[in-house]
This record gives sequence, C-alpha cells and structure tokens, in this order.
Amino acid sequence: MSRSTEITIREAASKDARALAALVREEAKLAQQTAAYYELDPEFDWIKFVNEKLAHGRRKFFVADNRDELAGYIEARVVRHPQPEKARHRLIAIRRRRRPRNDSPLKPISWGVIEGCFVTQPCRRCGIGRLLADQAMRWFDTQNLVRVELAVLAHNDSGRRFWQELGFKPYRLLLAK
Repeated sequence: MSRSTEITIREAASKDARALAALVREEAKLAQQTAAYYELDPEFDWIKFVNEKLAHGRRKFFVADNRDELAGYIEARVVRHPQPEKARHRLIAIRRRRRPRNDSPLKPISWGVIEGCFVTQPCRRCGIGRLLADQAMRWFDTQNLVRVELAVLAHNDSGRRFWQELGFKPYRLLLAK
C-alpha cells in the first residue's frame, strides 16, 4: 500500500471499540510471538478492555482511518507522580487540622507514556506510524509534560529505529532474567 490521502488520523471513539480491540489483540499476539513468556487468555474480553481505556480521562487513542477501516493506532497516557491524594482524605486531614500527607520526596510531575503503537501489515512503511506518533505528540504538547516515554522490546530493531528517528533516545535500561 502506498501512502494514501484517504488515511485520516483522528481520536478514537466508542464506535471504534470493536475494530480497535482487534488491533490491540493483534499487537498482543505479535508481542507474544517475540516474548514467549506472554500467554494470552483466550477468554479475555478485548472490547471491554478497550472501552475501559477509552473512558479513561488521561488516556487517548488515535487511530489511522483508511476508508472506514482502521489501519493502526497509538495509545497515549499521562502519568502524574506522585499521585494526588484522594479529595476525601484531604478533607479529613483539613477537618483534623493536619496537612495532607505527602509520602514522596519528589515534587509532583507529569509525563507522557506511549502505551502501544501498531500498524497493520499491509499499511506498514507508508508513514502511518509517523502520522500517529505526530498526533500523540501534539496531544502531549497540550498536557504540560516534562518528557514522553515508551518501551520497545530489545530485539525489535525496526521499532527502535522508528522511535529513534522520531527523536526518542535511550533513557532507562530494563533487564530481565
């Protein structure tokens, strides 16, 4: 498939849940092939999983719409650390004339996380991944973040090259045994 003017990058809506769930499941199957310790639950409700994510306020899915068929997606999420205390607890602390407890020496910060990015096989190497990443980064730019993170499997050379071409650099090394 060549780069098509018929591709539209847009925010996913609840009407996309079934098609988006199929893409998320396809990405999970691909990860399972490359990391044999993943075992997918055959009874898992992918549509419910995606609908719960779509309803989350600090998370966005952007999809590549190719003539009413989804060709890919990117999932972007904002993380806040430390997590703000629940309002109920703050009110109790105020009533007791205590300051709310802060269990972290860190000042609160927010950063973005790209949770997943997937483009269907026939649409790969057509610029769709870049369009999805650009849309996620535009959304992140509106969120007052200190950085954006993502994870790529160590042996996924093409994935690493893709993200590095977009300006991502190694930040942390996660080791497993």
